[in-house]
Formats: sequence, C-alpha cells, structure tokens
Amino acid sequence: MWRFFIFAAALYAAYVEGETHYGQSGKDIKMRCGGSSSEFSWKHNNDLIFSVDKAGKLRKGTARVASRASPQGPHLLIKHLESGDKGAYTCTSTDRSSRKESPTHHTLEMVTVSVSVTPASPLLLSSSAKLTCDVEGIANPKIKWRSSDTTREENPVSLDKVEKSGTWTCQVEAQGTTFEASLDVHVIGLSAADKPVTVKQGSTAVLPCSLSSSSKGLGSLRVVGGGWRQLPPAEAGGPQLPTLKMNSTGPLLWDGAGVDETKVDFPKDTLSNNLAIKLLKVKAEQAGSYECSVKFEGREPLEAKVDLHVTGGPGGSGPQTGPSSNQERAQTRSWLGVNMWIWVGVGAGSLVLIALVVAVVLIYQSNKRKKMRLRKLRSVRKPLTANDYCQCNRQPRGGDMNRPARGLQRQHVPENIRMNGGHGGRQYV
Repeated sequence: MWRFFIFAAALYAAYVEGETHYGQSGKDIKMRCGGSSSEFSWKHNNDLIFSVDKAGKLRKGTARVASRASPQGPHLLIKHLESGDKGAYTCTSTDRSSRKESPTHHTLEMVTVSVSVTPASPLLLSSSAKLTCDVEGIANPKIKWRSSDTTREENPVSLDKVEKSGTWTCQVEAQGTTFEASLDVHVIGLSAADKPVTVKQGSTAVLPCSLSSSSKGLGSLRVVGGGWRQLPPAEAGGPQLPTLKMNSTGPLLWDGAGVDETKVDFPKDTLSNNLAIKLLKVKAEQAGSYECSVKFEGREPLEAKVDLHVTGGPGGSGPQTGPSSNQERAQTRSWLGVNMWIWVGVGAGSLVLIALVVAVVLIYQSNKRKKMRLRKLRSVRKPLTANDYCQCNRQPRGGDMNRPARGLQRQHVPENIRMNGGHGGRQYV
C-alpha cells in the first residue's frame, strides 16, 4: 500500500512541476493547471496574464500575451503564438479552506521552421536545386521533406533535375508534436512541336515555341538573350530570324533588326509566353532544324528544337515532285482539313439514315390508308333488297305429325304481281 502512495506522490509532483511545451508561430497552445480550485492565476515570466477570484470574476493582467490568452477552466489557452511568447508560465491555485497556494510551472519553447530553395524560385526545367529546412528551438530535430509523390528523410535535399512545379513540405517532429513549413516550387520550361512541321513549298510555315509561364511569372529572372536560329547544316543566304531583347525583368520583345519582314513574320507587341514565328513563302532550301531559346542571367538557357520539312520542290526534304509521300497523300485525300475516307463514311451513313426515314414514312402512310379504308367500309349501310318468299311444307307448331296435312292455303300475292299476270304471266291462286 505504501508503494502506491509513493507512486501517486511522484506523479503529482511531476504534474505540479509542469512540463516543457513546443509552440510554433501562428498556432495555438494549451497548458494545464495542477490544482482543482476555482481560484487561480496565471503568470508569464512573473507578469500577470489573468486571475480568477473565488467568486469567478476574471481580471486581466499586463503580460504581453494577455490579449490572446483566455481561461479554459483552470487551464490556459493562448491563440496565435508569437516568437516573444516563449518563457516560463506559472499557474497558482489557491485552496478555499486552507488558503494554501499550489504552483504549477511550465516552460514554452518557440519552434521556428523556415524553408528555402537555391537558386530562388522560379526554377528552370531540368536544372538542379537544393531545398533547405532550418529549425530553431529544438535540439537534434528529426526532419522529413515531402512532396506529392516522394518523401526524403534528409536535409538539405538535392534535386538533380527539376521536372515539374509543386509544393514541398518540411516536417519536424519533437516531443510528439509535428511542425511544418511549406515551399512552393515553380518550374519554367520551353516547349516546341512534338512532331516535325511539314509544309508545301511557297506556303507559310509556323514554327511553334512557348514558355510554360507568362513573362509576368518569370519573377526575378532576367532575360539576357535568346531567339530563333537555324541549326547547321543550313543553306547560306537563309532569312535572318528575330532575337529577344535584353530587359531588366521587364516585358519580352522581339528584336527585328535586320529581319526581312517579307520572309519572316513575328509579333511586334509585348510577348507573353508565345514565342512562335512564321516563315513566309517557304523555299525548299529552308528545310531543316530550328532552335528556339531563352537565356537568363546566371542560369542555364532554355532551348527547344523544331524540324521543318518542305515538300514539292527541288532541294526540299522528302520527295520533290508529285504527291508521292505519305504526308502528301494524306493532304490530297482530305477536304476542309478532314480525311476523305471520313467524308465517305459520313455520306454512306447519311444515305442509310435517309433510306430508313423514307421506309418508316412509307410504312406509316400505308398503314394509315388501310385504317381509313376499313373505317369507310364499316360506316356504309347495306342497301335494302326485295325479300325472296318461299313456301316451306312443314308441320305447323303444335300439330300432330300423324295427322294429314291441311291443304295449301292461298298465298298472298302482291297487287302489282296480280295485275301483271304474276311471274311470267302466271297467276297464283
């Protein structure tokens, strides 16, 4: 029995002495008071936060945390922690009968978790980067980095090739509590056509190229060059292509100095993320590979390649005359940009649909005429005709079958028949 009392006393002493809490700026925290009396007070570094007398009346103190603190029974709740809230907290509970005070001591350590990426966001596609998580207020913290598809138990984290934008979160565990800080990583890339651009000689070729973010989303990145160029081996005498003007985080613009605008068309206004240009009246010797690039200060350049195929003339890539290539056959078998076989299928389907509609209409009309004919026949009354009279030699009702038949009675003959001498000049009597 005495062991139980010793164990209970040790627990009470530990409870009264309080514990160390870890808080993070912007979050809430709750501390418990060791006494059960309704008369108590809370202090922060000897500055009164609030007190509650035996009548239950609350009196606010002058501590800097007082405006964000409130009693929860005898316990203390602090909302929206700030870095200056760390320190010693003491709850003093007063017994009503003995007036004995029982203090409970707590210590609040503020944990600061800060995250950063080097180089600063936005990052360039396929470039390297380093994520760093700095923790203050905890000795030997356990740190994890998490993203949407991976977890790295290391700090800092090195990324060899950044492939996509996303959010990375640094998680810090201490005393059973998890603290977090998130970092949004924005990645900018340059993309062109997925397949070669094929045009006929003399037509217009559009060379596509675009940034994955508008020029406003470049942040602190400073464009120092870039533009279009034809990659070797290129025929001499080809048209000069536009380049990007240098700017100090300002709008992107094409520099068209020396560019023949009868051969190359490009926007004259501020560029957003579309860096495409047009080659006018393309010649066969202009076929080949073209490169679109954007160069940033202190970073690796972004580059994208476009292959141009020119058909229908000497010197162009692919067949030179006639629609013999698969691409040209596909073009000759199309109308309004749609393959001819699709039009054939649409036409055949339309004919079948029209035939079905006509058949349904004809069957409906035929059934309707039959119903009208039957109604008409039912509505016509049969004409009255003269009755044919006959004399049957039969036994009268109620007569005796063994009795001799009576003589034939005289048949009533209509007047008109008697005057005309009866049927065939015969007279009936």
